[in-house]
Amino acid sequence: MRVLSWNVERLKAGAKAVAGHIALKHADVVALQEVQINRADELAKHLKSIGYQCFRKTGNPGDIATFVFAKASANCICAETPAGLGEAAKWWREAKTSLFGISAVHIPPARLVHRKEFWDAVLKHAEAKAQERHILIGDFNAAQTEFDYEGGKIADSGNLTKLANLGWIDAWRRLHPDTCEYTWYWREKKGFRVDLAWLSPALAPLLIGAEIDHESRKHSDHAMLIVDLKS
Repeated sequence: MRVLSWNVERLKAGAKAVAGHIALKHADVVALQEVQINRADELAKHLKSIGYQCFRKTGNPGDIATFVFAKASANCICAETPAGLGEAAKWWREAKTSLFGISAVHIPPARLVHRKEFWDAVLKHAEAKAQERHILIGDFNAAQTEFDYEGGKIADSGNLTKLANLGWIDAWRRLHPDTCEYTWYWREKKGFRVDLAWLSPALAPLLIGAEIDHESRKHSDHAMLIVDLKS
């Protein structure tokens, strides 16, 4: 089963272009962050035309939110988002497929007050789901090791270490232990790998592939992350 995650930068490139690039990747489940809600219907229409069902968040038209789209073959259903996220709840989407549970997240950047509460919820959720097949995937706004950033760290990288200490596996790093690739660049052109997929100990043995699609940065300031799991 293929899972794709992408911060689409408020759909600035247009819903049609974003959906067109997603179509090239043949993913079963698509987790999208930073979808501007007043443009979500157009995106859902384009993705529906290529076989995706939308699991969306509601909110004010100018808000951004995290969305999950899935092919019928994934047998995907909605699940309850953890409590205690406040206004940031729209940045988390919980779902369940026939193979695993999925937490599609967009962790708030350091300048936003909800970041600590969001990270607390992520770590609590990870501890609760550690014995299940589960994936935490999305824009974490954090980088863990010197291979994951150049020219300076992003705040709260210690939370990723806490996630690892719970037994969760960074999918891309597991398959590329000594490689430097980045998914987002700061204005000074410093790169960071902040778009991540973390697999629970129970799901990690099913990992068979992980790649960063740099071509997708033609349509967003973030690169797409693709993870393949044995069905």
